[in-house]
Amino acid sequence: MIREVALLRKIGYFNHPNINRSLDLTLVFEYRDQDLSTFLTMVPSTGLSLDKIKYVVMQLLHGLDFLHTNMLVHRDLKPENVLVRSRGEVKIADIGLACIYTYRIALTPCGDWLVQRGGLAQGEPHLLHL
Repeated sequence: MIREVALLRKIGYFNHPNINRSLDLTLVFEYRDQDLSTFLTMVPSTGLSLDKIKYVVMQLLHGLDFLHTNMLVHRDLKPENVLVRSRGEVKIADIGLACIYTYRIALTPCGDWLVQRGGLAQGEPHLLHL
């Protein structure tokens, strides 16, 4: 928990629209209607429009880019840790497993094994070369 507070302070100096930020030291977070998993279960049978899909994915990528630019690796990104408002605004949350990036971290498997795919679950590195 202490590490998460330190990371939240680090990213708290910035105000990025796609990163869920801590509003107080008591860890009071911004309110989001639902997580990505819930959002996807509520998709109408006709599906989402291509524009809506692009809107959601681009926000997620902007948030990840922000974390990576600041040398942070989330390490537990899954639908439950992506918060979505009903209009589709996306925030990345739960950085409890996040670490400051080093090449060594890129070789350390962690997070929810049910979400990881293929070689990751078999011990292969997240990144092969930078």
